[in-house]
Amino acid sequence: DKQLLLVLDNCDHLLEPVEDLTARLHRTAPGLCILATSREPLGIAGEHICVIPPLSVPSVEDGGGQPPLEHLESVELLLDRARGVVPDFTVTKDNRAAIVQLCSTL
Repeated sequence: DKQLLLVLDNCDHLLEPVEDLTARLHRTAPGLCILATSREPLGIAGEHICVIPPLSVPSVEDGGGQPPLEHLESVELLLDRARGVVPDFTVTKDNRAAIVQLCSTL
């Protein structure tokens, strides 16, 4: 009689165990919804797949100066998270190369 959303993130390297776990949980807990992120489908009954494209990222050449980075999705996400800790965090000439490297690497 209860409902629960279980989030399983980054299941790529554990497809078979996650498939087994989710199938077992689905059979025994009818009020359970599972949201799993993976680059591959789990292959279980009732699975709905939503393909999410990668975020736009800066190129290594963008580390030097122009153009503005704030319009790129990966930089927007980084700025949003950084501002959760440092509310006035912005892209500056001093941190630009590090932001480009971080967003490109991740």
